[in-house]
Amino acid sequence: LINSSMSFHSLNSTALARLRLVQEYVTILVELEGHLSLARMSAARARTVVGHTYASLTGVDDVEEMEATVRVEVTSSGEFSLCKSEDEEKEKKEEGVRKRKDKKGKTEESSEEEEEKPKKKSAPPPPAFRPFGILEPIAAKQARGEAARAAELAIAAATVRAKIIDCDRQTKEQLAGLEKTQLDTVFSLLSVN
Repeated sequence: LINSSMSFHSLNSTALARLRLVQEYVTILVELEGHLSLARMSAARARTVVGHTYASLTGVDDVEEMEATVRVEVTSSGEFSLCKSEDEEKEKKEEGVRKRKDKKGKTEESSEEEEEKPKKKSAPPPPAFRPFGILEPIAAKQARGEAARAAELAIAAATVRAKIIDCDRQTKEQLAGLEKTQLDTVFSLLSVN
């Protein structure tokens, strides 16, 4: 009897954890839908401002050789995360260079690698896909930003979904460990209105 109550307790805690994860998943999906909607609206506004004929793929040189702007990494524990590109890693190294004032008020740069010449901090490279040309409207930049936020939310949703699947797996294992009489009790409790 003690073993069955512990089994029911573990089943209840797993079901409660799954319910909380489903709530988090739905919340993320609603927020994701909002960002995607804003991205679509901003892209449509940009096409309207520039004119639909100019917003096409004809201005892109190598459409077939475009690279992904976002890469996703999956850990062994089922966590999804954005991979950092080489450009972002270089920027982080450059952030390590600090400026300090000496006694005379002049600034000098110090870092772990003082022998190297300090590199100029440049802006991130422009996106390869520019359907609006070099001078893209603000609405297009807003659409790009919303799409980036949506990608982050999609990754968060995938992580939560993996946790939900793990809860389902745990529930199946717990149900497989129960005896027939215990399973009958579980299903009779579920069928009560």
